Amino acid sequence: MYFTDPHLTNTHSTAQGQGVLPRDHHIIADSLSQSQLQELMANLKTLINGSVNRLPDHAQFLPDERE
Repeated sequence: MYFTDPHLTNTHSTAQGQGVLPRDHHIIADSLSQSQLQELMANLKTLINGSVNRLPDHAQFLPDERE
């Protein structure tokens, strides 16, 4: 069933796929310096990559239909 597991649902991607796009950026972007924003984005990338690296790959995730 689609969109039932909150761990597998990305709200932003779902909204974007339905044509719901942001009208503006988050106000925090105006309160941080360029270097602070770069550090924030680098930290987010590290966190996301850490999560993704723990996920099974495509072949491991899909059930084996040959059985």
